[in-house]
Amino acid sequence: MDAITILKILSDQTRLRILNLLKEDSLCVGEIQTLLDIKQPNASKHLEKLKLYELILSKKKAQWVYYQINLEKFEKYKFLKDLLFSDIKREEIFNIDISRLKKYKNSDLCCQDLKNVGFKFDNIKFNT
Repeated sequence: MDAITILKILSDQTRLRILNLLKEDSLCVGEIQTLLDIKQPNASKHLEKLKLYELILSKKKAQWVYYQINLEKFEKYKFLKDLLFSDIKREEIFNIDISRLKKYKNSDLCCQDLKNVGFKFDNIKFNT
């Protein structure tokens, strides 16, 4: 894979938002769909494309598949690291996503809890 292919993959805002979340922690598709407020098929389609080009890796745990950044790929293409770990912070949507992720991670909820609320972030009862 070359830099041009990577840039084509990154030309989609949803894929960038997914990578932005995954740079913080590994997540299942339900967590990603909930945090980004997108439909599950849409999240899965983008995850498959990122996985196909080896920008992310997946690992199955029980009934859930968790995705994470492929750090090896990010080391090979330094511009990816710059983009995700510094440049992207200038855009509000990415900061909102990280804020939602932090709120979710501090809640001790899991994928099953998200399934129970229909994968809707606004339906989550956070303990404050």
